[in-house]
Amino acid sequence: MKLLPAVLGLALLLLLLNPNGVEARPAPTGGHEKKPSSATFFVFGDDFADNGNLPLTEPVTEMSRQWAYPYGSNYSVALVAFSDNDYASTGVMGLSSLNDINAYIGKVTKEMAANVEQLLKLGVTKVLVNNLHPVGCTPSQTRTNNYTTCDIFENLGASIHNNNLKQVMTTKKNVHIVDLYTTFINIVDHVPGKGSELSKQFKRKLSLCCESLDSKGYCGQQGVLSTELLYAVCDKSNKFFYWDYMHPTHAGWEAVMKQLEKPLREFLDQD
Repeated sequence: MKLLPAVLGLALLLLLLNPNGVEARPAPTGGHEKKPSSATFFVFGDDFADNGNLPLTEPVTEMSRQWAYPYGSNYSVALVAFSDNDYASTGVMGLSSLNDINAYIGKVTKEMAANVEQLLKLGVTKVLVNNLHPVGCTPSQTRTNNYTTCDIFENLGASIHNNNLKQVMTTKKNVHIVDLYTTFINIVDHVPGKGSELSKQFKRKLSLCCESLDSKGYCGQQGVLSTELLYAVCDKSNKFFYWDYMHPTHAGWEAVMKQLEKPLREFLDQD
């Protein structure tokens, strides 16, 4: 099954295949084979869903850091080969006018819609497509103002993308848009002590738990000797929404999923 590149890099697709056509068969354990499940779950996505399969290197590099501490200590993932923010920086910031941005985003969402249509024709019965989170609120963007406010222009690009995505998906049956933008904004776009209870639990909403000592470095970076750590990790990651310059902490994802669980269950329970 060949998918257009945009859907693999710019969106997360969660699929439940027709249970009458596909079975998941786990490997036997202890001489007993488990009963096959009735459905198959696929994820097509970037580093929000997959920490990558690049091999561990010695010393650890930016491309292989997902295998080394502190990654894994907080259930956070990192795949630097492509991140959501690349979409904003190269796709939106690299364009010269609002018309260019609209045209580019229109092309991306059109390709996404074509891929979803292809999957539906292949027999996929339920498709979840997430929209873009507020990339302007990630620490990679907020660090220029000492992690105090979101970048309005970056979020504008994400909003334009999300509006286009909603338009092209509205007419499709058995497709649900996972609203990452709203769930993230509900948490991070508030001053300390304000917002919902989910938001108040994070004392640090726009800053990061694992920060490089070098402004051009990265979380997990090591010196010439592996014992030389060029980053610092916070004491209580559950008080931070973001783990590194792009990815939420485990507590951050839990807060997001508390908002998404009900609409997702309602959609998946539909006949």
